[in-house]
Amino acid sequence: MAISEEFIVTKETASPEDIERALSLLSKEKERKARVARGELKSGKSWSELTEEQKEERRAYNRRRQVKLQILSNKAIAAGITVSEEEVDLALIEKGILPDETEG
Repeated sequence: MAISEEFIVTKETASPEDIERALSLLSKEKERKARVARGELKSGKSWSELTEEQKEERRAYNRRRQVKLQILSNKAIAAGITVSEEEVDLALIEKGILPDETEG
């Protein structure tokens, strides 16, 4: 897909605001790549970068997953399986979501 001549930007045709915006976008992209490399972010596309088809596929996957978890939970309750608050707290501590109160 070729870019029309009227849309090509050069140093001479770009305004200072255009250059500032381009540098800002480049900085954000470099920061994101660095954060992905450090493991702070997942390396997939952000939600805003997805096409509508990709968004709908993810929504469908998540709806199906939620229903599956609901069915599993209902079956566990029907079978008499319960979870104590202590078990929940331990799982949260293991995942690093809840601070470990025994340390310190």
